[in-house]
Amino acid sequence: MKIIVRDLNISLGKSHYLEADALREDIEVLKRYTLITLRLVFEKLIRVIVSNIENCQCDLVLRANLNMVATLSNIDYTGFASLNDAFLKNNAIRVFLLICLDSKFSSVRALSLRALATVCSSRESIKQFGDAGGVEIVKDILSEDSRSFKRTEPERREAVSLFTQITAPWHGSEHTVAGLKDCAESIVESLTDIVETTICCQTLLLCAASLNNLSYLETTSIYSIMSNETIIKLKEAVEKRGPGVSIFLYEQIMGMLFNMSANKKCHGHLANRTIITFITSTFQSLFYEKYKSRAETEAHRKTIKTILHIMSRLIHDSVVGQEILEHNFVPIFSKIERDLHVDNEYSRDISFVSRQMNESLSQKSFNRSIDSRLLDSPRAGHKLYFT
Repeated sequence: MKIIVRDLNISLGKSHYLEADALREDIEVLKRYTLITLRLVFEKLIRVIVSNIENCQCDLVLRANLNMVATLSNIDYTGFASLNDAFLKNNAIRVFLLICLDSKFSSVRALSLRALATVCSSRESIKQFGDAGGVEIVKDILSEDSRSFKRTEPERREAVSLFTQITAPWHGSEHTVAGLKDCAESIVESLTDIVETTICCQTLLLCAASLNNLSYLETTSIYSIMSNETIIKLKEAVEKRGPGVSIFLYEQIMGMLFNMSANKKCHGHLANRTIITFITSTFQSLFYEKYKSRAETEAHRKTIKTILHIMSRLIHDSVVGQEILEHNFVPIFSKIERDLHVDNEYSRDISFVSRQMNESLSQKSFNRSIDSRLLDSPRAGHKLYFT
């Protein structure tokens, strides 16, 4: 770096020696060394903070250091892809998990969970979290019969937020979390209990997002979702909050149902009249809604498309009877299809699902007439061949 500065001083003193390309190269080298230096400084800073957290005897200092972690993680450092590896090198995740286990103060444990949620944003950090038994610790925090401490709702909300982060779909299709399969059943049960009891809309949304992520990432969890009647409880929670429910909540619930509909073993459960009515009434009430923000508009579009895909998957399944089709899907679709503009973005999807329903109803009617003829035929004991 001293050589670069010396060369620049010489060049600036003699402007006719100044070459643009050479100067540009020197600036790039200087920039690279500056970034490397800043990264090393950042790593040392994190080492000091993590050491202070691990050995801290004062509650106020501990809170301040945990808040500092969240602040440092959320700053946008221009020129750096990520500085999270500084936390990994200094075993920050292990220290935060120890705070979650050992601290006597619920607010401190909640801050530690928040710090984990900000740090666990990459595959490497989530792997370290899973290998350190993080999923099992989250499971214990969410559980009602947690033996170590009384868990408050803010602490549980931070735990759900952390779980939502580590299971999020943006980590990629091959993303896995160590220990998730063994804890999935207990976590679904705990999330369902929170859905049933919480009065906080943010907590409810986080629970729905966690269940959606879990149903995609760990497919065995869908059996726990069915056995705990999670969908019914989510439906009841939505109805309690009235017409002003966030579109993001609907997006997460329908995403979970879509993941479940990919498994034919779930079709019998999804064909439950209460669940079918919930899906169709949601579709009917949301279809004509308009939202101001871009994020809400995108969530609305995704929710409508997801419901259409769910319906498409369920229509041809024998478990979904003709009565459900006739009384739930057909009346709603007939009305919407009549009112729909040709250039509407959903028109093609709705026409496709409507055509599927009509074909399904026609096939069922045909099958019933064949069965009736077979029963009425004097040769009912013989096979009938159709050409």
